Amino acid sequence: MAFDNCNSRENGEYLFFQNIKNNINVIFDVGSSDFSDYIEFEKEVHYFDPIVESIQRLEKKTNKNSKSYFNYFALGNNNGKIYYYPKFQSLLN
Repeated sequence: MAFDNCNSRENGEYLFFQNIKNNINVIFDVGSSDFSDYIEFEKEVHYFDPIVESIQRLEKKTNKNSKSYFNYFALGNNNGKIYYYPKFQSLLN
């Protein structure tokens, strides 16, 4: 398993979710972009992504969530604005 990439099927994130999903009621998908492994989760999901277009595409997809919250911002330790590098899909503080 490669832990140094953003592919949840390869980095362990999806496997971790599979192991805990029956014991949790809420997921926070931080950096969800326009895809998420959690659209099939039948409980509450909070999606976060600072790229408005990405989260709008995700918001239009059919999901099985009992509640879905689409947040058009990133999460971090500080309040403020930072630059987004689209080529690398990365934020830099």
